[in-house]
Amino acid sequence: TLSLRSTGTSVGEGDITISAADTSDGDITINPDNTGVLNLLFEGASPGAGYGGFVNATNANLTSGALYYGEVASNATGYDLLQFKTGSTATEVFAIDWTGSTDIAGNLRVGGTGPHYFSSGNVGIGTTSPGAKLQVTATSDNIFVARGYTTNRFTISATGSSSFYA
Repeated sequence: TLSLRSTGTSVGEGDITISAADTSDGDITINPDNTGVLNLLFEGASPGAGYGGFVNATNANLTSGALYYGEVASNATGYDLLQFKTGSTATEVFAIDWTGSTDIAGNLRVGGTGPHYFSSGNVGIGTTSPGAKLQVTATSDNIFVARGYTTNRFTISATGSSSFYA
C-alpha cells in the first residue's frame, strides 16, 4: 500500500502530482489486481475556480487519437463501457453498453447547424421498435408536422383524416 497525502504547507497547497519526466513519453499506471477497483472520491461541493468539473483532462498538443480512450480487451458481453448515475439513490441517466447502444434518461438535444442524420436503421417516436424509416406512435388525437406553430402544418388525426394548412 502506498499512501500519499498533501500537507498543504507548500506552493500549490493541497496538490499532489504524479508525473513522468518531460519529453520521456513515460506512462503512469495504476493497476488494481484481480477484482480491485480504482475509486476516486471527491468531497467538495463544487470544483475549484477555473475547472469545469472534478475530473478534467487537458492536452493543448493533441493532433490525433483521443483525449479519453477505453478498451475492454476480451470477448466479454453484457457490460456498460460508460455509465453515469445521479441522485441519492443513484439513478442511471446515461450509459453506453458493450454493443455501442446508448441509453439517455433525459431529453436528447442536438445542437449546431447540422446536418444531423442517422446513417442507418429506423427512427421511432413513441415506440421502441419502429418498423419503418420513421414511425410515430401517438397517444393523443393528432400528429403535427409543422413549420411554425399554427401555419404551414400537416395534420393527421386519430380518425384517419388529414389536412394541410399552407
